Amino acid sequence: MLRARRLKDDRGTAVIEFALLTPVFLLLLTGMLAYGLYCGAAHALQQLAADAGSMSIDGLTDSERDAMVGRYRTRRAGDYMLIDPGRLSYEIGAYAGDPDKYHVLLR
Repeated sequence: MLRARRLKDDRGTAVIEFALLTPVFLLLLTGMLAYGLYCGAAHALQQLAADAGSMSIDGLTDSERDAMVGRYRTRRAGDYMLIDPGRLSYEIGAYAGDPDKYHVLLR
């Protein structure tokens, strides 16, 4: 009789469900936040590279283009929340496969 009564008792089920599902929920939430931060940083870096590439078109020589990209990077990198301007480096130059193209690489 006592055993049958215990099997029908469901008073602690909410606590057990909470204990089982909370770690899974927190793991999913943390993963979504990390992925969002990564996508935001990647987008900011891509936008900065595109804007710096647009600025470099105005330069006539490679040294002038390099100086323009460097100045633009210094001025604008701090505008993006997820980019640390102190750790940002860049490379510019003519594209290896096509000399009519120009590339800006930010790291």
